[in-house]
Amino acid sequence: MSRVTRYIINDVFVQNVHESKYKAHVSGIGDNAVFTEQSNGWFVTLAGSYEALWIGFEKPDLKHGDLVRIIIERTTDAKPI
Repeated sequence: MSRVTRYIINDVFVQNVHESKYKAHVSGIGDNAVFTEQSNGWFVTLAGSYEALWIGFEKPDLKHGDLVRIIIERTTDAKPI
């Protein structure tokens, strides 16, 4: 039987929502190099924190000033990815 431990961070404000991108090399060298822009996904920063939480690859329906609640659950039967 699994047991769940829940941690809740109540009522914090969204400070920033942003997409992180990087340039991936496609071909060529020097002036002939070709790059493509790829997404690392969407991140949210909460008020009072410098840490960004990864939300996923789809743009979240969040904006600066939204009030959110963060829930983290630990289960005893979780398997590593």
